[in-house]
Amino acid sequence: MKKKSKIINESLKWYKENRDLYLRLAKRVENIIKDILEAEKIPFHTVNSRAKEIDSFEKKASNDKYADPTNEIKDFAGIRVITYVESDVRKICDIVEKNFNIDKEHYNDKSTNKFGYRSIHYVASLPDSRVDFPELRIYKGLFFEVQVRTILQHAWAEIEHDRNYKLHGVLPEQNDIKNRFAVLSGILKMVDTEFDSIVTDIDQYISHVETDTKEGKLDILIDSISLKEFMTNKFTNQIEYAGLVPTFGHNSGNGGEVIISELKNFGIETLEQLDSIIPEDFSIKATKEFQDSNFMGVLRSIMILNDINKYFERSWNHGWASTDIDSIATLNNYKVDYQSVFQKYDIDIFSRNDEFYEFEEEIEEET
Repeated sequence: MKKKSKIINESLKWYKENRDLYLRLAKRVENIIKDILEAEKIPFHTVNSRAKEIDSFEKKASNDKYADPTNEIKDFAGIRVITYVESDVRKICDIVEKNFNIDKEHYNDKSTNKFGYRSIHYVASLPDSRVDFPELRIYKGLFFEVQVRTILQHAWAEIEHDRNYKLHGVLPEQNDIKNRFAVLSGILKMVDTEFDSIVTDIDQYISHVETDTKEGKLDILIDSISLKEFMTNKFTNQIEYAGLVPTFGHNSGNGGEVIISELKNFGIETLEQLDSIIPEDFSIKATKEFQDSNFMGVLRSIMILNDINKYFERSWNHGWASTDIDSIATLNNYKVDYQSVFQKYDIDIFSRNDEFYEFEEEIEEET
């Protein structure tokens, strides 16, 4: 029987020669998982891959439980999928189980741990349906590990790993350290569960609003979700064919909050109230405005068409200082007297190619 040191040296030599193969395998699997998740529209935080570092392999191979490290160690290639909420963990696990050959002997579900580290670990290999492709044949029979966890579980794992020498084993009773550690772990699990519950409730609310808006039931308070669903349903054709972008289009990401504040200041708090001020022929007379515009621009135009003075007195609040000639075309189609108001509030007019027009000249031309 070979001495342990000789086995380790031979295994180390083998891994140094083959590590690049496992690095490429890990990257392949990472891309496969990403592609499937994107195709299935399953949200995820990150999907990362790695090949085990040489020193890490040497340390693991030195463990007495491995008599034949090159065949017994299964995580030379590793892929980690981090989700936002727990419900997506199960969806991603289903993807992993359906698309790879799972080594059930090495399956490890640590997600149910009451305290501490929580994650799901798979050992898997590529199925014949994939390794039949010439470029993937070199990976036939090679194993890789897939870890799936939430972002909060990952945060705990990173802290625990980084401070393993402090957090490992039986913790001291002094200063109530043991109990505080258990409480912290329990709080983290509770937060993870509550995040998942909130996301589930939001998904149900979206479904409810989507159904109601399509059926014309609009007695719904305006919020970011209800407003987006309403606008998407109201202007479906403009989104598909005219270039209307179905977002609130604010660089800071708070466009929904900005336009909702403007609507409320204008006196619009429900979808029904909003629908009542949209002209019946708006989709026809505002055709040019839909091109490369977004929900925020369209909603502002609707308020201005309804009452331009009221909009600037109550809602505008210096939120924007210029508009384009396509929006002006909409105002002209409805014969809105905007010139004096725009002069009063210093609103510039520009074309799509960013050429600004002198307001005085435009007024002279129109008069």
